Amino acid sequence: MPSSDSRVLNYISFLYLDTVEDVMDFCASVHNREDKVGRPNLIIVDDIGSYIEHLQGPCQDHKVAKLCALLCDAVHCLNSKQGGSCSLLLSCLRPSQRFTSVYWKTGMQVMDIQENPPGEFALSTVQDDSTLEVEFNLRRGVLFLKRFRVTVKGKKGV
Repeated sequence: MPSSDSRVLNYISFLYLDTVEDVMDFCASVHNREDKVGRPNLIIVDDIGSYIEHLQGPCQDHKVAKLCALLCDAVHCLNSKQGGSCSLLLSCLRPSQRFTSVYWKTGMQVMDIQENPPGEFALSTVQDDSTLEVEFNLRRGVLFLKRFRVTVKGKKGV
């Protein structure tokens, strides 16, 4: 295993946005940024449901679509300025706030990760006619692959 180097942390900057208004302001501000320093390569929104709860809108699906559209537009803008180097990662902590169909309609790839028992994980995702399933362990910061399976409409693969 390669050794870690703490100097890599010098290249990481964190921006914590407390409110949904802060997230929306950030999404709008990327259109006006000319400096490369303020352009992220990865945007992570942890617990998107907590932000969605504070949006105004006629229904939950509308609020989810609005926030996802703003985030996707910000990533698209950053990619057009950076040559395609920005990605978006969202997490949803509560199953009741998983709006998979809305995410798909905005072009997002949806992955479901379950932990059961502690340290044992199962990841699954569906795209078009393919299903990907991965089981893995996480012990002492090391990831161990247990199972990897791809199913394509009527076919099975390993």
